Amino acid sequence: MISYYKFGKGKLTACEDSLTASVLDPLKYLPSDLFWYIIKESVLKDNLPTLSGPIQEISFWDKWSAKDTSNSSFVEPDVFIRFQEFDLIIEAKRYDENQQYYQQLENEVIAYKNEYGEDEKDLYLIQLGGVNHNDNTNEISPKTVSSNYKVKVSKIKWSGILSTIMSLHQNIERNFVPGQDSILLILDDVIQSLEIHGFFKKLWISDIKIRRLDLDCLKTNQLKFTYNGRNI
Repeated sequence: MISYYKFGKGKLTACEDSLTASVLDPLKYLPSDLFWYIIKESVLKDNLPTLSGPIQEISFWDKWSAKDTSNSSFVEPDVFIRFQEFDLIIEAKRYDENQQYYQQLENEVIAYKNEYGEDEKDLYLIQLGGVNHNDNTNEISPKTVSSNYKVKVSKIKWSGILSTIMSLHQNIERNFVPGQDSILLILDDVIQSLEIHGFFKKLWISDIKIRRLDLDCLKTNQLKFTYNGRNI
């Protein structure tokens, strides 16, 4: 699907929802431990469990009861993932900076309790993109639920996910084991999705190949350059 947009056959209106789906939809096909590795390695603020176990269910843009929230009709978390031991809400934003706000997160926690409170599972929340660096929120504790109920909050940037996936991709290529082809293809799709939405791979100075000037040529006014050992 991503090739349809990458090669100009289709027109993509890049937005928060297209970014969220085009990144997290492919990642869900990875082994659960690899999916969780990418999440954990990308966090700026990590309040997540060390291990996740298998993904039991993942859904996008559920509509939950707005009872006791500031919303009038429903509450719509971007991504909801159920693991055996805990549940996870991901609230995604289009860009990396300054879009998250507390009231929306609180509403999602309250609405989660409306829908799944009887399950009595631990809930975690990730702010994906829109990070406010002056926001020191470590947990959400809605008064309408219980004064003792607390949900831990973690923060991730899209650029952080890209960096983690690039490193993982390079590591798999260097230490390739037969059967990992599908993992590389999934990671390729995610990298392309992030590029389409404006998050690009960076070329570090240490990775730039060196061009050397042959100073001996200055005597004859003939400048020569060498590139990887070859004259150009």
